Amino acid sequence: MDTDTRTLRRLRRSRRMLAAALAASVATLPFAASMARAEPPAAIAADTLTLTPAQLQSAAEPAFPRKETWLGGLARLTLSRPVIAIPANGNRLQMDLDYDASLAGSGSRQGRFRVASGLRYDPATHGLHLERPELLELQDGGQGKPMDAQTREMINTLLEQYAQDEPIYRLDAEALAQIPGTLSANAIRIQDGQVQLRLGQ
Repeated sequence: MDTDTRTLRRLRRSRRMLAAALAASVATLPFAASMARAEPPAAIAADTLTLTPAQLQSAAEPAFPRKETWLGGLARLTLSRPVIAIPANGNRLQMDLDYDASLAGSGSRQGRFRVASGLRYDPATHGLHLERPELLELQDGGQGKPMDAQTREMINTLLEQYAQDEPIYRLDAEALAQIPGTLSANAIRIQDGQVQLRLGQ
């Protein structure tokens, strides 16, 4: 009996020493600091998931830059550097983007524009997508000219493709477990500078 007790104590000490060694080694790994800076998960309270602009920003950034070509490469467009904000008194989110467009015979144009958009839930991607994004016209970078019709058309086309295919935020397993198949339009609200999802609707 005494021998068994001593053996059990030695095993427990060995496990504690192993756990301490693993913790120390993980702390020195190059990705440990980046893991510590990761965006906190969305908060779920009373069947409502709340997302901040910072969480949407962190989730959307990996999908950029987005590039597309048309007419065998004669027309090109790149969208990059998304910045997401939600006005405190607004009911649509805003996304600012850089654009770099070129069209044969018209040269290239660069600048920045703003998109105002609602959100929809897509059960196929388990994510929130832009809903009816509206392009707000801004000036060309440093040129003082309004966005031309061809550039606007290319940007609208790429925005529609992005809204259809790519979510700006994917729900995690905890949130998905509370969704009854899909979410109604009334379940998604943009208000008070946040996005709120009523998961039971």
